[in-house]
Amino acid sequence: MHIVVIDPNEKSREQWTLFFKDYLDLKLSFYDSEQGCIRDLKKTSVAANIVISNWSLELEKIAFQSGLRLNKSTRNTLLLNLNGPSDALWLRSVLDTYYRLGLTSDKLLPSQLLQLVQPLFYAQERLDHTVLIVDDDAIIREVIRGYLLPLGFQKIHECASVSEAIEFLNLTSVPIGLILSDWEMPKESGLALLTHVRNSKLLQSVPFIMVTSKTDDEPIKTLHAAEQGTTGYLLKPFTLKSFQSQLSRILEGFHQKQSALSQLVSARLLAAQGNTQLAESILMTAEHDHPKDSAILEALGDIYALRLQVQKGLTQAVEYYEQALKENPFHLGLYFKCFETLIAAGQTNNVIKLVQGYQNRSKSDDAFLVRLGKIYLRHQYTELAQKQFQAALKINPQNDEARAHLEQIQTSKITLNAA
Repeated sequence: MHIVVIDPNEKSREQWTLFFKDYLDLKLSFYDSEQGCIRDLKKTSVAANIVISNWSLELEKIAFQSGLRLNKSTRNTLLLNLNGPSDALWLRSVLDTYYRLGLTSDKLLPSQLLQLVQPLFYAQERLDHTVLIVDDDAIIREVIRGYLLPLGFQKIHECASVSEAIEFLNLTSVPIGLILSDWEMPKESGLALLTHVRNSKLLQSVPFIMVTSKTDDEPIKTLHAAEQGTTGYLLKPFTLKSFQSQLSRILEGFHQKQSALSQLVSARLLAAQGNTQLAESILMTAEHDHPKDSAILEALGDIYALRLQVQKGLTQAVEYYEQALKENPFHLGLYFKCFETLIAAGQTNNVIKLVQGYQNRSKSDDAFLVRLGKIYLRHQYTELAQKQFQAALKINPQNDEARAHLEQIQTSKITLNAA
């Protein structure tokens, strides 16, 4: 198996290397750009099974996709466009399906794919699996244990820290059915445990519920947890009734998502082949069955967003992205897809409204503003980009990336004036 990742960022490359470490017999190659990637793939006889690239509506990226399909040696290569850590969750589901079914790019038969994938995602009964409770407060752990027992969960293991939990998960052979972790703990937070779980092939599909207190920075905390793939949140303080009500609602939603996942994975595989029409057909059926599933709505948005030449395609993409955001308002990657699609459609006023909505929810996030500024730059909205970088520096004067982009803009202006 040969997987190519196009990403110039060294930190991101380290994350990708960690992501793929559990996959055996895998060759991983990195490229800084699409141009360098396709040039080498045309030259060499070594085919790439999968190419992973950052999601974007840049014309160069669209041209790269077309070039990949026209080149004989890469015609059957799967092309997966991702936008942030949360996309890596469905990527792992796609890769695991690819491996478990023994598929190769030329064996992904559209007529058979959904029938092959569906049995892999039937939700299992997890009451006989072990529940892991992670909290530094022994009293809270005992309360949660007492609340779980009446629901039928009998096998319960407790850990007092993230490091203890990770050690248990690495060594245990018992199946884990559910993880409930406190957010705030000494040394490491529950987010570190969530990241570990989602990066594990054995654990990545286990429901992970974050237990957290309602605080002023809750929206930003929730945003980061959503990006890493938390299943839901239990808000403290809780009573027996509120705990069981919240937990039942979260697990019901999880089982519905498992049902939708088989359709999503099938559609993502087909779209990666370039078979967007059949992918769209599967996703439309999935939307009918699961009208509030944000991942399905996002995937439909991705299908339409790539139809850059058709204004209606961009409009439909925005509609699906906005619907997905209503269902999953803390999915940061969705915001950026929505921003870039609106900008590509020339709807900058709607971008500003969306930005204001996000900022009202997250209060202050300089990294968000820098990323938005970079999108504006890609589409030649220099003045709007400059405002985002300036706002980012106002929030965080130490943001070197924002400062570097501002300096670049100033240099470009000086060069233009001199000319």
